[in-house]
Amino acid sequence: MGNQTTKKKKGGCFWIIIIVAVILGIICALGGSEPTLQNYNDNSTTNQILAKNFFKDYLKDNLKDAKSYEEINYTSNYNSSKRCYEVTLKYRATNSFGAKVLEQASGDVYFTDNQVSIRNVRTE
Repeated sequence: MGNQTTKKKKGGCFWIIIIVAVILGIICALGGSEPTLQNYNDNSTTNQILAKNFFKDYLKDNLKDAKSYEEINYTSNYNSSKRCYEVTLKYRATNSFGAKVLEQASGDVYFTDNQVSIRNVRTE
């Protein structure tokens, strides 16, 4: 047997690292962009539901028992003079005494500066 030497091709790992870095860069660029909320200020059905869901999450965060929340119905409309969605939710939830009660809450949902804010919350 003679002395056989094998030469390794240098740079193989380097190209793999470059390819992985490029793929990760593309994924981050495509997946990292957040939708801007400035486009939500119209009265489309999708945006009405989005405003309702933000308001519902706000309400559930302030209930004694968020798991007891049961939506009955809602209204959600864009008020162009106030530049917000006016949302009203009718729901059942457990109160402090453990009884299921029917309640209604209203509030204004604003989509501004890539943030959602909820103001003027009223309960009946």
